Parts: sequence; structure tokens; C-alpha cells
Amino acid sequence: MLRIELESGEHFRQIADNLSIVLALANADLSQFLYVNRAYEQIWGRSIESLYADSMSFVEAVCAEDRARLQDALRGLVNGEPIQGIECRVLRPDGAVVWVLARGFPVLDEHGKITRLVGSAEDITARKSAEEELQQTYSRTEAVLQTIHDAYVLIDRQWRLVYVNCAAVHGMRRKQEDVIGRTLWELFPEISETELGVQYRRSMENRTPATAEFFYAPHAAWWEIRFYPVAEGLAVFAWNITERKKAESVLRESEDRYRDLVEHSSDLICTHDTAGILLSVNEPPLRILGYTRVEMLGRPLRDFVTPEAKVHCDDYLERIRRNGFATGVLPVVTKQGEVRLWEFNNSLRSEGVRTPIVRGIAHDVTEQKRAEAALRKSEEKFAKAFRSSPAEMVIATLAEGRLVEANDTYARVMGYSREELIGRTTLELGLWADPAERDALMEDLKKNGRALDHVIRLRAKSGTIGYKRYSAELVHIGKEPCLLGVGEDITESRRIQENLRRSEQFLAEGQRLSHTGSWSWNPYTGEISWSRQTYRIFGLGPEIKPTMELVLRYLHPDERPVFEGAVRQLLEDKTDSEGDYRIVLNNGRVRHVHCLARPVFGATGELLEFIGTAMDVTERKKTEEELRRLSGQLLRLHDEERRSIARDLHDTTGQGLVALTATLTQLHSLVPSNNRRARKLLAESEGLVKECLREVRTLSYVLYPPMLEQAGLEDAIRHFRDGFVARTGIDVRLGIQQSLGRLGRDVELALFRVAQESLANIQRHSGSRSAEVLVQHHAGVVDLEVSDQGCGSETMLIGDGEFPFPIGVGIASMKERIKQVGGRLQIRADSNGTKVRATVPVHG
Repeated sequence: MLRIELESGEHFRQIADNLSIVLALANADLSQFLYVNRAYEQIWGRSIESLYADSMSFVEAVCAEDRARLQDALRGLVNGEPIQGIECRVLRPDGAVVWVLARGFPVLDEHGKITRLVGSAEDITARKSAEEELQQTYSRTEAVLQTIHDAYVLIDRQWRLVYVNCAAVHGMRRKQEDVIGRTLWELFPEISETELGVQYRRSMENRTPATAEFFYAPHAAWWEIRFYPVAEGLAVFAWNITERKKAESVLRESEDRYRDLVEHSSDLICTHDTAGILLSVNEPPLRILGYTRVEMLGRPLRDFVTPEAKVHCDDYLERIRRNGFATGVLPVVTKQGEVRLWEFNNSLRSEGVRTPIVRGIAHDVTEQKRAEAALRKSEEKFAKAFRSSPAEMVIATLAEGRLVEANDTYARVMGYSREELIGRTTLELGLWADPAERDALMEDLKKNGRALDHVIRLRAKSGTIGYKRYSAELVHIGKEPCLLGVGEDITESRRIQENLRRSEQFLAEGQRLSHTGSWSWNPYTGEISWSRQTYRIFGLGPEIKPTMELVLRYLHPDERPVFEGAVRQLLEDKTDSEGDYRIVLNNGRVRHVHCLARPVFGATGELLEFIGTAMDVTERKKTEEELRRLSGQLLRLHDEERRSIARDLHDTTGQGLVALTATLTQLHSLVPSNNRRARKLLAESEGLVKECLREVRTLSYVLYPPMLEQAGLEDAIRHFRDGFVARTGIDVRLGIQQSLGRLGRDVELALFRVAQESLANIQRHSGSRSAEVLVQHHAGVVDLEVSDQGCGSETMLIGDGEFPFPIGVGIASMKERIKQVGGRLQIRADSNGTKVRATVPVHG
């Protein structure tokens, strides 16, 4: 069965490669052609290899005026809409313009999915030229119609006369303006219910041609009328056959004598006199030539042959008068102008008749002669194709391998002249690098009658060994069995394949070492492909076919809605995208995967597919979690240290300063009033001590406000704001939601530090004389926003990722604190000021 299928496929290729119509098979998205026959090179003037290398190169060869229509049709074809037929012009490299008629249809599998695209293209340049000539012919026909003696009338589908020639106007005995626009039944009501009227209606309704003879009593005349359905309605030719009818009655007796003999014969039978005047004909020549018997009888043979053959008619008549017989081939012309070839064998009868007559028997050999001419032309084309083919082609005897013919390509590639090759065997020339390869080829050829796609090595005259993909067919030249071999040099392609294989190995190893896999996804077909490393990341083997459903099944349940939303956004935006997702392996282990996606567009801007990478970042995620844990622990230690320092400043240093203030007050009262210098120094010392006490109390509060633990975030911010305004003179407006309530120690401390650090940054850097602090609690989150109207620079937005510029300890500390409680920190700065926003989730 496999052998039969291979033979069938090869027969198809042989048939397809000899067709004049381009046949092509492509994949579902038209990104690659799988098969194109040789007609493409003849019509497009470009090599098939160029089409395999660039699947859209055939579109680029189409004239710019037609290209958009073809591209629209191709996009529809990729989406499942067949191309019923589109005409466009192809500009060949030699400057010639070829008209082609392109068709295409999708091939569907049992699920209705497009798996292949099939297309054809037919050279219709001759037809287009014929259409142009037809238009010119129409103009000439108009002139002819007005000059012929036959009446011609054009009737539309409403039976109105829309055109009449001069002969018709004369025959109807009316003026042209009296008949144009009027219906047939208005002009000739007497024929409405006659057989002629029925015939008119039948031809109009059935759209079939017909012929009728009718005696028109008002004019006492016989008419032969022929109806031809046309797009507008009916074209009617009419001849006044009154005289012919009279002649027919005279000839009828003679026709009866020969009817039984000739009417039932399949041969072309006729009789004519020695001057070549036709006396009788049977039905076949009438049918072939398109004449009626009356039109042919009484006319000389010369009237029915081509102009070049008229002189041979005289020779023929002379031979038959002299020899009594004549044979040969005669080119005759049908009524429609077609040339037919008749092979005749005629003899002269002189006995038993008053006047000698010629009995003629002929066969129509037109198709036979055409077939013979086509065969000769095909052989000529093959010879030209053989000599000029870009493929390496040879013909050699089967027994010895002696070269009978070699084309120029073969001679050039092998480095020989044709004279050096013809007549010598391949073994004498030393062409086979390994004679065993020749033995295998010959065994396959003798066994199957053909050998397909053998990879062989041949040695050129220079000694260089090249790889060939070689096919051979068993043929006969005369009685000598020979092989027709066609070869393709694949040396360079094998080198490229080897380099590609090595590159793929390097890529696979690089992906394995970096824990990064690659993938592609066709959103139209749903087809997904993975690299080996991507399979490893999912813990699957390469025998599993990846699908979008498979990806969703392995995603962590919490990640599926996020992933589906990202896919929808990717299809909508068609831009690069990335994201982190968790997948759950079959053993229950969770892996963190960082995905990158990028769209791929075609030459005309249409989306083809998405490609991307999948990186296993599980270890990095573990490291980040550990770093986050250590950062949180460090912040807690830092806060505990600040609380301890604040307590020591308040309880020890602050109390000591209070005691010192009391002592200085007592000392001041003991100094005599006349000792002004001492009293002044004591007063200054007392003032310094009070200032130090205020600074100590402020520092203690800044380090760790006790009110945060005692009263909560709202009171702590209000108290800090009052002290900040007193110290800096900056007007700070508060907007804190009523009944904010307690939020948890870590959340309150983190939000307080953000407010504290933001106001400190306003004092240090902003230059703003006002600020605003807003605290809102809604939908399970708390928003803290600190803004000013200070001097900003260019617009800048800082989110949860890495900062785009070096930052100080303050911002980094705020970011880390908010991250520790599961929140997000955003900073936006522009010419209108700076806005710091912290959003933290809360429960209860």
C-alpha cells in the first residue's frame, strides 16, 4: 500500500509539473509553501526555491494596482474563505506582464480546522488579449451587420426591438424609428399564436438557440429565422429563402435517391462534378462545417477550403480527371471560421451516368493531427526545458550508464563540457564518490521503474565532492532502456542544516542552564509549540501536545483569572507583555514562572503568532521571600531600637534636664540681684536647658511616638502634624476618615513612617509652603496620600518595581515597610508637585 501511495504521489508530481497551471500547497497560515509545481517558474518568471524561501514573494511580484485585492483575498483564505477567482497581473523579472486567474480553498480536518491551503493560478494573458480583440471585433461587427444582406434583429427580454440592421428594416418594410423600442408582438401580432411565436418564446425562456422557417403571408415570402440567446435577450438572423424554397422542391427528388446511402453513414460523404461543384453531402459534414445542405450544394469545393488550399483544389481535380482517383488531406473552413482537416479518398465514376461524378469519402482527422502536433510541440518543449532547466539533468543508458545527453546545468556544476560527457560512462569519468550508491540507485530503478530522492555524492572534474538529491525515471529512447536523472545540489543546504542542528543544540543547552524555555502560539489555530526546557518546567514529556487548556489546568487556581485577562489584553493590544505566574506540577510542587510574550507580524502588518519565553524563577522567588523576611526582621529590630532610645531620652535624659532646669532656677534665686553678669549667665543656661529639653522630647517622639500605641494612627498623625507645623511653619491640611479605628500595630507603624518621612522630604526638598495628608479606609484597603505643591521636574511615576534612578534611604525604607505589610507604594512627581500614595490591605 505504501508503495502504491508513493507511486501515486510521484505520478501526481509528474502530472502537476507538466501542467501549465500553477498548483501550490501551503500550511494553514500561508507562512510556508509545502509544494509548488514548475508552472510557477514559467508564469512568475521566478524560481520555486525563492517561493519556498519567502512564502509571500509571489504577492510582491503582483502589480501594485492588483496587490491589495490579492492580499485581502489571501487573508480571507487563511480565515477559511475560498478564493473563487481573482484576476491580477504579475510583473516578471524580464519586464513582461502576465495576467493570471488565481483560485484557492482551505483543506479542513475532521474537526473543521484548517490544516492546509491549496491554490492554483492560470495564465489568462491570451484570454485577456482575446477580450480586447473582442471589443475591437464588436466595433467591426457593427459595421458588418449594417452592410450584410441578412436581416439582423436584437430583442430584449421584454420583447422590445433594441437593434435592427438595414436589411431588417428593408425586410419589415418599415422605418427604423418605427420599430426600435416597440415589441415584437406589436409589430407582428399575426405571428403571436403561430408555431413561430411559440418558437420565439421557447428560445427566450429556455435560452436555447433554434432555427425556424416561416411563410409570412402578408409579404408572400418564406423566411429562415435563427434565434440565438444572448445576455440582452435574443439575437435573430433572418434570410428571405423564397427562391431557395423553390430550388429545394427541384432538388428533393435527387436527395431522396442518395438519402438511404449517405445519411446513415458516419463518414463524410459527398459527390461533386469534375469542376468541383458539390452535388450532394450527407449529415456529418453539414454538422461539422455548420452549413445547411442548401448552403453547400451547388457551390464549388474552393468555397470551403482555406485560401492557401484553393490552388490545391485545381491540382486535385486535375489528378482525379486524369487518374480516376485522388487521396490526401484537405484543410476546410467551417462557417464559424474554424479550420478542420479532412483526409479524403475520392474516385471518379463515369460509367452508368450521363455526366461523370466524383464520389468522395473523408474522415475528420483534425483532432488526430492536433494531437500529433501537440506531441511534437511537447517534445520540443521537453528538449528546451531539459537544456535550460536549472536542475541537473542527464540521460544515460541503463545497462552501462553511458551518458546520452546532459544539460548545461549538469555540465557546469560537474565542471565538464558537454563534449567531454556525452558518450562516456559515469564510471569512466569517475563521477561516483561511492559506487555502492550507484548500485543502490540502479537496484531501486530496476525494481520500481523509478528511484526517488536518493542522496548521493558525485565527484566533479576538480575533485570536489558534492551532495546531490537525485531522482531517476526509466525511459526508452528507441528500443534502448535509459534512465532520466534529475539532481539537485544540496551540499550547501546540508552544511546549513548541520549548522542549524548545532545552533539548536546550543540553544537547548543555554535554555537548560538558564532554566528558560521558549514557546509559540498561533491565536487563529490555537496551535502551541514548546521547547524542551518548557516541557521540563511543566514537568511533562515531549509526547504531550501543549494546548491552552493544558496551560490553564497547570496554573494555580488563583492565577487563572489573571492569566486569562492577560491573554485577552495581549490579543487586544498586540504588544510585548510579561508577568509572573504559579504553576502546580503533577506531584503537587509549586513553581514560579516569569513569562514574556511578543507578537510576530507578517510583511503586510497582519498578526501571525506570538512567541515568548518561560523562565523558572522559583529559586529567585524563594530568595526574595527570605530577603523580605530578613528585611522585616531588620525593620522590627530598628523600631525596637528607636523605641528603646526614645524611652531612654524621655525617661533618663529628659528627667535629668528637668532636674537641671529646677536647679538652675533655684541657683538663679540665690544670686544677688546686683550680680547682673551671673544672673544673665544663669538665665541663658536655663534657656539652653529648656531648648535641649524640647529637642529631646521632639527627638523622642520622632523616634517612636508613644501615642501611636496608645491612641492609634489618627491621633498619632494629628499630634505629629501639630509639632511639624510648629517646627517648620509649613501648613499641613489633614483629611482623615472618621472612625478610622485601629488597624494593627505593623500597619499603623508603616503608614505613620510613610507620613513622617513624606513630610520630612517636603521640608528638606520641596520648597512647598503647604501640604496635605489624606487617610481613607474603603473596600478592605487603607489609602494614605501625602501631597505638596512644590517644585517638581519632568513627569515621573514610581511603582512597585525597581526605581528608575538612585534613591535615598527614606524612600527605600518607605517602600520596604509597605511591602512588609502587603501593600503598594507609588510616587508621582510633576510640575504641579509630588504625591506619595501608600495602599495597604486590612481585614476586619
